[in-house]
Amino acid sequence: MRTRSAVLGLLLALLCVPLLPAAPASAHAVLVATAPVRDAVLGSPPSEVVVTFSEPVSPVPDRVQVLGPDGRRVHTGEPSVRGATMRISVRVPERPLGTYLVSYRVISADSHPVAGSFTYSAGAPSLSPPQADDEADPQPAGILVPVAKYAGYLGLVLVVGPTLLTATL
Repeated sequence: MRTRSAVLGLLLALLCVPLLPAAPASAHAVLVATAPVRDAVLGSPPSEVVVTFSEPVSPVPDRVQVLGPDGRRVHTGEPSVRGATMRISVRVPERPLGTYLVSYRVISADSHPVAGSFTYSAGAPSLSPPQADDEADPQPAGILVPVAKYAGYLGLVLVVGPTLLTATL
């Protein structure tokens, strides 16, 4: 009887393990370097922006962009990627002076999406930098995913728990 109770207690304890909070993942790609450097003020706009990550990435189609000081896209085509380095070709707009915004959404080698942005300026910074075009940006379900996960765990405990208790009696 003691062995049976010990086994059932251990089983119940193991069922509670998923209720513990998960450790944060640390394997996602991280921005390592940019050229031009973030917030740099250059004499003239570059013809290429280089973004380097900590691991190989794949750009999400139409989610890597360079916006000029007037808010219009100045990148040409899709970025080229070689390993952890992404190169974005840029055309010089008619009014090249001001702040440029580089925004990106890529998939890291561990299949997680990574997004971010940075600015650089040509001549002098603009009074208001351009804003990223995010209307098609899918947002995660936010708080609903963890709530559904823990509701599932609670349901499992409520179904299996009484069954284990009645089996020991």
